[in-house]
Amino acid sequence: MAGMVKQIRIDGARDTLDSVEIVQADGDRSVMQIKTAGAP
Repeated sequence: MAGMVKQIRIDGARDTLDSVEIVQADGDRSVMQIKTAGAP
């Protein structure tokens, strides 16, 4: 796994997670934006 993943970045503040970014060794990247769900 370490040979495939170059970097993992987790962004947020205090108890809020805003995004997770994964950069692969070949340059591909994935970003997951996280938003608070509304009340049902």
